[in-house]
Amino acid sequence: MALKEKTLETTEVEQLKVLEHTYNSLMFQAGQLTLTEMEIEEEREVILKAFKDLKNQEAKLREVLSEKYGRGEIDLEKGTITVA
Repeated sequence: MALKEKTLETTEVEQLKVLEHTYNSLMFQAGQLTLTEMEIEEEREVILKAFKDLKNQEAKLREVLSEKYGRGEIDLEKGTITVA
């Protein structure tokens, strides 16, 4: 059986073109969003590592201060430590 080619109406072609353009635009936006999410995740990992490093530095400094002054409460405003 031979295939018959029929011509679409101009409005139908335009509607299909608009749908195709919208689809392509959404796909592009989805790709951009995925890349942004990846960048955010990478930045999150950098921040979490920096936070862990900072907590380790704090723990080491507290240990040094505890050895020097004894365990106590530090008042940063006064620059004092109250040892029990």
